[in-house]
Amino acid sequence: MEWNDSLLERYSRQLVLPFWDIADQETLATKSVAIVGLGALGNPAALYLTACGVGKLGLIDQDTIALSNLQRQILYSTASCGKSKINTAKQRLNELNEHTQIETVNQFITQENKDILQEYDFILDCTDKAETKFLLNDICVALNKPLSHAGVLQAHGQVMTIIPKKTACYRCVFPETTNLASLPTCSQAGVFSPIAGIIGTIQATEALKYLLTKGDLLTNRLLSIDILSFQIHKLALQKQENCICS
Repeated sequence: MEWNDSLLERYSRQLVLPFWDIADQETLATKSVAIVGLGALGNPAALYLTACGVGKLGLIDQDTIALSNLQRQILYSTASCGKSKINTAKQRLNELNEHTQIETVNQFITQENKDILQEYDFILDCTDKAETKFLLNDICVALNKPLSHAGVLQAHGQVMTIIPKKTACYRCVFPETTNLASLPTCSQAGVFSPIAGIIGTIQATEALKYLLTKGDLLTNRLLSIDILSFQIHKLALQKQENCICS
């Protein structure tokens, strides 16, 4: 990383932190994060990771922007409707910080294309379907990729960090049901937009903490937030010996 006055100014509020220095900033510039899902969670996570100076950010999604997204997906505008989420996000993030390399993958994650995650140091699950969350958990455990799981619905959000083979994974906490299609989605049950911003930002925080070995990760803990009552709980978790991902 070639330091100059512009870079020092850009990251000045980070560099004065007691737990962050130039060496940390240089390390972050060599790290990469993949965001799977560029919706309500992926938007704030992408903004903060780019602003902080992560070296490479992978945006993985195949959706286009709908008017109903704009209530909570803050990377997009009315003029974006009908356009690709990842391409629109890339343009906005490039404007925010040209020093972060933005890569786009115009696909949904499947078992067949899972190797696209190999090149990233940390994965964010910002998807909104239970089936995809189980799939992404299994892929990351198989590839030995650390993962931040999160979900939001109505005024409630939850988030946890998974270190494969070492900590509780998504399947340890949520045994797969036989009727995943019956679970409500945001389009059916709604979502209070600020909770998505809070949870997505926590996911970005977990990625930064992992990449720079700062603080305590949300491993073996599920953080649950109800923003209407502001009830915040941390549920202790345990890696299950009989988990099919073990």
